[in-house]
Amino acid sequence: MKKYKIEIEEILQRVVDVEADNLAEALDKVQEQYDNEEITLDYNDFKDVDIRQYIPYIEMGNDDKRYCSECGNEMTQGYCINDGLEYYCNDDCLHKHYTQEEYDKMYDSDYAYWTEWE
Repeated sequence: MKKYKIEIEEILQRVVDVEADNLAEALDKVQEQYDNEEITLDYNDFKDVDIRQYIPYIEMGNDDKRYCSECGNEMTQGYCINDGLEYYCNDDCLHKHYTQEEYDKMYDSDYAYWTEWE
C-alpha cells in the first residue's frame, strides 16, 4: 500500500467594521488590532476546508524552483509526474509512491518523464 502526505487547510474569516478616513487607514487599523490580538479568529469564524496532496512549497511564489513531493529537497533534475503535479528527486523517492512498472506505464503514455531544469 502506498503512503501519501495529505494537507488539510482550514480557512477562517471574519468581517469587521472599522471607522477610518480611507481604505489604507482602515486596513492598517485592522492589521494593528489583529497583531495586538484584539481580533482573534476561532472555530466560530470557520469558512471552508481544503484537503489536498501535500507538496512542500518552501519558497512560495517562485515558479523557477521545484521541490521533491516526497522529501521536500529542491530539485535541478528529477522525475516530473502529471505536468508537475508531483516531482521526485531520485529513484528512492519515486519508488515510495510508484513501482518501476507503474512509472514505465506513465512514461509510455507521456504522463511522466525525467528532466533537468536550469
